[in-house]
Amino acid sequence: MFASTLAASVTLNNGDAVEFGQGTGLVIACDEEIVTRINEEWSDLLQDFRVSTIELTDLNVAVPLLAAQDSGCGGKVIKIQLLNSLGDPLTIGDSSGLTEISVTLPLGGGGTPSDITSGATAVFEATLGVDEGTLTVTIDGSVDPVAADVYRVTLESESSGV
Repeated sequence: MFASTLAASVTLNNGDAVEFGQGTGLVIACDEEIVTRINEEWSDLLQDFRVSTIELTDLNVAVPLLAAQDSGCGGKVIKIQLLNSLGDPLTIGDSSGLTEISVTLPLGGGGTPSDITSGATAVFEATLGVDEGTLTVTIDGSVDPVAADVYRVTLESESSGV
């Protein structure tokens, strides 16, 4: 027997924003729509295509005044993981134990991403006003994931303490 439960309203964390998500059609508390794209390039060392950049487009970096859905991710830390077909995180960056890239988003569109994980660089380019644009993370560390091994991209956001 199969059953399902549907809820019109769920309250978690005493009504404060709770953020989680994965995949392309992702919903997180600070931004309701972020599109992910993986770019690849040939690696002579790997003799395969490696992930060269990860792009997050339609990213809202407005500074949230209240903890509300789609209020903006400005100043938050975004953590990016690449998962294989079994759901296990791939190694990425400058260390064989590193399985995520984290970057602190700028406070509004006028800033620059900071506190990027070792083995990666990040650039934010405003494309629609100053608070919406594309975050491009370039993987330039010594550990390169093979592009064909990537089955899913996960994103997680958290407060940066700013």
